[in-house]
Amino acid sequence: MARATQALTTGMKIIGGGNAPAFTLEHLTSTSKHKAGSFETIVIPYIELGRDSSCAVRFGDDAATVSRKHAAIERKGNDVVIRNLSSTNPTLVNGRPVNDRYFLNNGDEIQLSMEGPRLRYNVTASGTASMGVTKRINLVMQQAVKPYRTAVIGLVAFMVVLAGVGGFFIFDGMQQQKVLAAQNQKLQEEAEKFQAEYEEYQKTQQSKMDSITKANMAAVSKLKQENQSLASLVKNMDGKLDSMKVTVESSGGSGSLAEVYQAVKNNVYFMRVTKFELQYPNGQVEKLQFGWTCTGFMLQDGKFVTARHCVQGWRFLNASDPPDMVLLNSLEQAGVKFNVVIECVSPKETFTFSYSDAVLDDSKDQVIDGVDDYGNPITVKLAALDKDDWAYVN
Repeated sequence: MARATQALTTGMKIIGGGNAPAFTLEHLTSTSKHKAGSFETIVIPYIELGRDSSCAVRFGDDAATVSRKHAAIERKGNDVVIRNLSSTNPTLVNGRPVNDRYFLNNGDEIQLSMEGPRLRYNVTASGTASMGVTKRINLVMQQAVKPYRTAVIGLVAFMVVLAGVGGFFIFDGMQQQKVLAAQNQKLQEEAEKFQAEYEEYQKTQQSKMDSITKANMAAVSKLKQENQSLASLVKNMDGKLDSMKVTVESSGGSGSLAEVYQAVKNNVYFMRVTKFELQYPNGQVEKLQFGWTCTGFMLQDGKFVTARHCVQGWRFLNASDPPDMVLLNSLEQAGVKFNVVIECVSPKETFTFSYSDAVLDDSKDQVIDGVDDYGNPITVKLAALDKDDWAYVN
């Protein structure tokens, strides 16, 4: 359980944006599950290699000389150690068998048995903080959660059976209670340790949010300066346009380009996202540094009109979009609520509205089921840039 707790604690830190050390294992031999030249990024402190389904680095039955659990790689402080777990097949580093343990160095070649697949251990200079959200979540799910799922279920089942047997064997009950008390004490100590680590993580996150708040205040100040420059530019243009005469095809008559410009200039707005939050079904809220800019128009009846992709951009996916857009789309379909605030600026005024306030039509969006880059099933909704690409706010 100690390794499971350590793996899950590290996983929470990574998903939350915290930085953790990482290294890669490059496959030098082609097998049914790994092509030569492919590599895996390892982010948790302890992994196992072998043919067993719980192994973080797993090989197929075509690798016959690889044991079910062949070797383990563990990070201890600044050192990374490899151990041989197999009693029948050796683990080699740079062609030499590992007797007890071996401290890995950058570029070391690992081989699972004499005729088995070969891998190269490479140190990663940057940790997990520089990785995208999708990659971090998938690595944690594959390496921190999956290998220990069976162990956790087995431990719970064992405790339930032990408690049931204690009800039938009275004389052994007191001894069993002592065992359970010792186990509960150990679990309590691990829980307290986990709580302390989580509180430290929260302090770190709060520090990051304080830095983000300062950066946002600086951005608002810069935007106000840009608005003042825009107002000055508009004033200069007014004088130049007054001397230009054009024929206006409207309800009748003609006027100057300056008159047309004066009629519409205050109704054109620059839009930008100032807040993007995800609210998960369990109540957890995650703030993202994510956004875009766009343009909208104010009508005489007070409706603010813009394109739908300006308020719901993650529904309009194409091949050039970053993976984060696909992840946002799939999270929305999984029940995650979006709190998006958009600021609108014109020479006349500035106002904001929430994504939930926008009126739009997504009834024709296409639902697509598929898998992400790591083979996990996802569902997305796709919209087309056609007549349905509109939205307005009262």
